This record gives sequence, C-alpha cells and structure tokens, in this order.
Amino acid sequence: MYDATTPKWVQDIFASTLTPKSVDDTSTFIVALEGSGNSAVFRKMAHAGNPSLRFPFSILVPEANISYYTVPLAWLLSFSPHIYAVVRYKAHGQPAGTESYKFNTASPRTFPDTLKANPHLSQETKDRLFRAEAASLNGLENLGWFAAAVVAANAAGVDGAWVNGLSLWYLFNRVAFNLAYIRGVDGKVRGMWYYGGVAATITLFIMAGNAANRVKM
Repeated sequence: MYDATTPKWVQDIFASTLTPKSVDDTSTFIVALEGSGNSAVFRKMAHAGNPSLRFPFSILVPEANISYYTVPLAWLLSFSPHIYAVVRYKAHGQPAGTESYKFNTASPRTFPDTLKANPHLSQETKDRLFRAEAASLNGLENLGWFAAAVVAANAAGVDGAWVNGLSLWYLFNRVAFNLAYIRGVDGKVRGMWYYGGVAATITLFIMAGNAANRVKM
C-alpha cells in the first residue's frame, strides 16, 4: 500500500493501527487514519487504490483543481449571447443617420421591446437575436446551482479529477447549447446539450453527498 516515498508517519500508522488483513479495506483505511487530521489526504490515497472511483477520462483533465475557475467562465458563457445580440443589433438594426430604435444603455432591459419594434431588421434576424437573449437568460438561470455544486463537491472532498471533469463537461454543454439555440437548431437537439449540463450539476451534488456520508460510488 505504500513505498519508500510514503511519509514515515503514514507508515507508522499503518504498522500500529492496521492489520495486514485490513490494509486493503478502503473504508477501514479512512476511518483508522482520520484522527491524524489529514482525512482529505487519506481519502485521496484510498481512492487511488480503488479504480472504480477514478474519472474515466482523467488523462484529459488537468491535475490541478481548476473547477472554481469554471464558475466565472460559466458566467461569461451565459452573458456572451447577450453581447452577441447587442453588437449585431447595433451593426444592423440602426441605419446610418438615424437615432431611432437605438439600444438604450441607460435601460438595457428594454432591449427586447426595442428589438421587436425595429422596422429595419428582418424577422429572421429578430428571431435570431431573440434566441440569443433567451440563451443568455437560460445560462444565468442555471449558473447559481452549478456554482453551488462546484463548491459543495470541493468542500466534501470529491476527487479533483471528477470535479474538474464534470465542471468542464458543463462548460462544453453550455457552449453547444448557446450555438444550437442561436442558430435555431431543433429543440430536441438543443435539449440534449441543456440536459447534459444539468446532468453534470446533479452528478456533482450526488458525489458531494456521497463523499460527505462516506458512501462509495
């Protein structure tokens, strides 16, 4: 279970508290060593000895914990469709030499009404910008519980590869969802990407609960 690189205090605890029969028992390993104040380290070592707990695509996931960084990235992905809609509106929705139907920076939430009333845009373009606004709102509506799931998983000591992998999977699904929504892809296809992000968030919460209760996945 350990080699020459294992700290001596870990070897001493093995020698004094674990019998050879119980060394391979992950649960006993964690319980017996938790009293030293290094439960997170022990949990990680125990997980390393249990292949069923390893993230299946760990080779694609950074070793450093990047999950917290994915939260502001998720916010950026949520806000970017709105930026796209405003930039495109300013470029095509206001003919040169007129101030009519200008995007109101003092009251930006009136943008959907301004967009709807603008006669200079085709209905196709309007629909595309409306979908961009809807994609932005959808992302912001889902951001809170994704952020909570990331915090919960980290606080509970879920293996970093899983937290990283699921957080990145959430971002991937949000990118695909935004593109599908803005381009007007069929709702069933768009829903696949939406529920992919939901599944990542729910899995983070489940793994956090299991880790908090020491339930093996």
